[in-house]
Amino acid sequence: MLSARGFTMSILSQDLQYMVGEPISPAASLSSLMHGLIKSDQSMDAAWFSTEGLMYVDGSHVFYTIQNGDSIEIYSKAPVLQLALPPHLSS
Repeated sequence: MLSARGFTMSILSQDLQYMVGEPISPAASLSSLMHGLIKSDQSMDAAWFSTEGLMYVDGSHVFYTIQNGDSIEIYSKAPVLQLALPPHLSS
């Protein structure tokens, strides 16, 4: 996310940082909903109202086909990533 105009987060954070990469409407790009955080106890619902499209997750490698009327729930309840961290990063 940092290389895509995101911000640095704690490696221990359970929040999910999101960013809309290419908003359909130019006016939408001014909205505060285009980039933010979903806290671990929150979710975000999005509805798709165009004929068809693709939703990319984590860059260009993982994507889902979406079509008119699809509803998407986004949340941060993924399994915790297990890492071996040096002491100065794990506190």
